[in-house]
Amino acid sequence: MTGLEIKEKLKRCGFTQSEIAVKLGVSPQTFNAYLKVDDIKTGLLENIATAIGQDISFFYPNICNKNNSASVNGNGNSVVSGEHNKLEVSKCQDELEAAMREIQYLKNIINEKDKRLEGKDKLLEEKERLINVLMNK
Repeated sequence: MTGLEIKEKLKRCGFTQSEIAVKLGVSPQTFNAYLKVDDIKTGLLENIATAIGQDISFFYPNICNKNNSASVNGNGNSVVSGEHNKLEVSKCQDELEAAMREIQYLKNIINEKDKRLEGKDKLLEEKERLINVLMNK
């Protein structure tokens, strides 16, 4: 992608070079110099995209729309994103339920230990009170 193409795309979308330069922390002249090349580096595109609140696909809509779209297949129990990525919804639900059960189990253990600690704290306070009473006699 050329610098001229970048300038035109940004202008069409309502961004000014000065505004983007400020967000990048460079002068408008420096930003303009960045765009005077025939082949813009990906790192610069990433920085510009971040500055305007977009991801890099903003500059490559045709490529990204083909490969990064997600679709639901069949009965809705699997989601496909990309070429070889398939995610079984039912498997994720099972894993989520198992994780939630484990979290609840661990919360119960923590609550039991907290109760035991409270009991031990009360016992310790009572022992300290008794020691003070005995020492004051």
